[in-house]
Amino acid sequence: MAGLMQDGAGQAVPVVEAAARLGLAPETVRKRLWRGQMAGEKRDGQWYVVLPTDSVPDDAGLGRTGQDSGQDHAGPMQDAGQDTAAVLVPELRERVAFLERALERRDRDLASALERLHEAHVLLAQRPALPSGEIPNRPEVSTGTPHPWWAAFWPWRRATE
Repeated sequence: MAGLMQDGAGQAVPVVEAAARLGLAPETVRKRLWRGQMAGEKRDGQWYVVLPTDSVPDDAGLGRTGQDSGQDHAGPMQDAGQDTAAVLVPELRERVAFLERALERRDRDLASALERLHEAHVLLAQRPALPSGEIPNRPEVSTGTPHPWWAAFWPWRRATE
């Protein structure tokens, strides 16, 4: 932790406090730490987030409700929102592009499947119909004396008539 503070990177605060300052949920801050989108360090079992001292001052110009105190400058919540937007907008654009490509791929697959289904339907409609009731080239069945089914397997034990 001392290394982070000595670099002049900013102020190290616990995750809950950093989330409150940035206007985010604590779980969002934890996930960004895990992804490496935010600088932080774990010390004594607790995560600390390094916030730049110039971009997020400690409650400067904010009341307890988080609303602007009436001054004409942009508050830290707006700066934090802009920082968050700068991080999220490219990621969201990348996700949208990925989803658009996936939809285009599914549309192509669906169009291809529908085309094959149409071809199969046309081929089925062109197939000649089977004659009703009779199968052509059916061998004649002899009407001789009936033998039991097992007689073919044991010819020496033919049933007697």
